[in-house]
Amino acid sequence: MFDNVTFRRSEASPQSFIDLGALAEALLFYQQANLLLDASNLSHLLKKIGPSTTQRLISSPSVRPLLVWETLGVKTDHGALPVHNFVQFQLTGSKEKGFINLKEGRVKNLFERSLGKSRATNKAAIEFSKIAKVQDISEGISDRSELPALARADLDNPDFVHQAIALSLAEKVPNTSLGDNWRFIPHRLNDGFFIETNLDFDRLNEEYRKVWPVEHSTLTPAFLLADLLEAHAGLHFASLYGSDVITTPLSSRIMQLKLQRVMESRVKNMTDIEIFQNATIGKGNAIREAINSGERSFEEFLDLLEHAAQFKGWLAEQEPDQSLVQDYYSEITAGTWAERLPGKSFRWVFFTGAGLLLDLAIPTGLGTATGVALSAGDAFLLEKLTKGWKPNQFVEGPLRQFTS
Repeated sequence: MFDNVTFRRSEASPQSFIDLGALAEALLFYQQANLLLDASNLSHLLKKIGPSTTQRLISSPSVRPLLVWETLGVKTDHGALPVHNFVQFQLTGSKEKGFINLKEGRVKNLFERSLGKSRATNKAAIEFSKIAKVQDISEGISDRSELPALARADLDNPDFVHQAIALSLAEKVPNTSLGDNWRFIPHRLNDGFFIETNLDFDRLNEEYRKVWPVEHSTLTPAFLLADLLEAHAGLHFASLYGSDVITTPLSSRIMQLKLQRVMESRVKNMTDIEIFQNATIGKGNAIREAINSGERSFEEFLDLLEHAAQFKGWLAEQEPDQSLVQDYYSEITAGTWAERLPGKSFRWVFFTGAGLLLDLAIPTGLGTATGVALSAGDAFLLEKLTKGWKPNQFVEGPLRQFTS
């Protein structure tokens, strides 16, 4: 329990950055966070808290900094028929410097673009390079370019896509009824896929902007598809490290939907069996909100994290018990600035389906519970599950009601 957790970014959008407040709250409970930093969120981190605090963060025993040069996204070619595709891409240099191959050179270039050229910037880049490790985005996959391809395989299951898009729309336009006959069906092409849909995106965007700021984004099929890609990537990295995952309520629900489908394909009589259990600490404090608003600095949080270190080893040895976790949290925040913040709840989703997999051998393509062959990505997840990985989720952000 609370051994390690993986954190990428807060939303399924290339414009979203690392949520320092959400990371802070998770670090109070977990022994170690696998902190995946691509170019955009590392640059944001440097600008937000500065190079010295960034260095202190990644030097913490609670943080495992991992540089991911590749970024995942949804590419759309606009023509008579918009064609979408899941892709991975990376920035390998600049117009002035050309291609940069070495890790140290790329880090230095990114630090200079974020902070400006100076001796201090150069020193900070060198120190960062000594600690951060490079993480291949498709590690664990036979073809290193295949993470987007594995995510595309999710689109071959129309029931999963329909349910996942329903969850996404319930989050983005919560007061809008879709009716019973709406469609959102991907059709595969050689170079991607197009979406057959009767959703009225003009009407949906009117409702969307009542919930989200106009500058946030525009609701499109590609934007909805990004939610599926993000959930797939979150599960991939968590399974790679055998960790929990920090995620949003929406990604958590899509992950649960996907894992339920994976298990149903191999375990008989799985229909309607709940394989996840919610747990909540009701007496927490709004640490995330205080950090993100600037009311408290991340430097102050790191002081609190060091104070908590003496208790975290004990917490990791306990079974999931809400009262024990509540006692731990009360102990580490007692007498600190965190205790004086407004109240809030922390929520986890714990995987309880491990017992169903005890006698399950990894299939070789012959014989399934439903007669449905698993994709390579789903087979990878199933293998990790049967070896003991528990895909628990630390759910950050406001709790929204989801429609079925």
